[in-house]
Amino acid sequence: MAQLWRQVKNEDAKRVWEPLSLDQVMAGLIEMDDGAVALRPIEEADALQGATTLMPCDQDGEGHWAILTGDPAVRVNGEAIRLGIHLLADRDEIRLPGGVRAFFSTERLSQSEVMPDLGRQVTCPCCLLELLPGQQVRRCSRCGAWYHDMPDDPDRPLPCYTIAPTCKSCRQPLPALDGTFVWTPEELYRHV
Repeated sequence: MAQLWRQVKNEDAKRVWEPLSLDQVMAGLIEMDDGAVALRPIEEADALQGATTLMPCDQDGEGHWAILTGDPAVRVNGEAIRLGIHLLADRDEIRLPGGVRAFFSTERLSQSEVMPDLGRQVTCPCCLLELLPGQQVRRCSRCGAWYHDMPDDPDRPLPCYTIAPTCKSCRQPLPALDGTFVWTPEELYRHV
């Protein structure tokens, strides 16, 4: 799942960063809506006008997206988009005309799910016990490592994903396994 982080006004009229999920978007025209980046479905006429668009580039749902534009004022990480197309990477900054910023992210949220039968043995990297089909598990949002998530098991008062501060496989901070994003654009502006 990919998302586009954009600034919106909250109820106190302060600008805050909010993710706009690209999960159900086939392709989107980037435009401004009350000072915030918005996406709307592409119509054939939009593509002919040279508007700035986001388009998925894969069929496997891995979050590969491209930005297409004919506008020389649109930048990715401060650089002009050569030949009108740029393949986006995790945490890329998109700057639109007028200095409006958005950030592309490929981070997936972790959710509790039922362990599928993969046809092979899978071991929890924390407790080193086998993960059985039908057990409650969580996956690391970065590397896909599976962890036990059995909050009602009297033999395991803490789910395995809460024991270590980082993923045993990729060292990503494990608070991401609680269903929140590890990275937000606010981190970039915290010390400014």
